[in-house]
Amino acid sequence: MFAILLKPGVFMGLCGLHPDGGWELGYWLGKPFWGRGYATEAGRRVVRFAFEDLKAEALRASWFHDNPASGHVLAKLGFQPAGDGEITSLSRGGPVLCRLVALDRATYMTRKMTP
Repeated sequence: MFAILLKPGVFMGLCGLHPDGGWELGYWLGKPFWGRGYATEAGRRVVRFAFEDLKAEALRASWFHDNPASGHVLAKLGFQPAGDGEITSLSRGGPVLCRLVALDRATYMTRKMTP
């Protein structure tokens, strides 16, 4: 897990990887920082870390159906649709419908090489 800082001492959120039968990307950003590209920038750095440093073969992630902005972040990172599902959300107090997405090494490398 990595802290997302605007500058030293100004915490905006978190972005990281969870090793749950493969690598899962997750992030959280405080509401005052939404819509400014910070989640995409942090996600891009963690995706690069996953493929280049951890040598991951694939990543997966999910976003809640009622939060399409999170889906846009993942799409900008190169994640592709992988179905629908349900996850248990502690912050929402139970199961939540979500979209599943995935990104494999080959797709990452192709996108990385394309200007």
